[in-house]
Amino acid sequence: MATQLTVHRLLLTALLLSAKVYEDTVYDNVYFAKVGGVALRELNAMEVAMLDLLQGQLIVRVEDLQRCIDALEAGRLVLH
Repeated sequence: MATQLTVHRLLLTALLLSAKVYEDTVYDNVYFAKVGGVALRELNAMEVAMLDLLQGQLIVRVEDLQRCIDALEAGRLVLH
């Protein structure tokens, strides 16, 4: 069952992965776990799970990002 805590954890994990891909200086998982209020072991597991679900593809194409932005602005968000 999804809760606000689930969304919080998904966002935290997505931010962690994004920072690792796009930032030159990245805080470690210990820092993200502390700031996010989750256990390090849980964050590590979520990171691996999200990478698996994304099949390791962390770079977003401009076209895909624009499609999502357009959908958000139109009040709908459909991801394929």
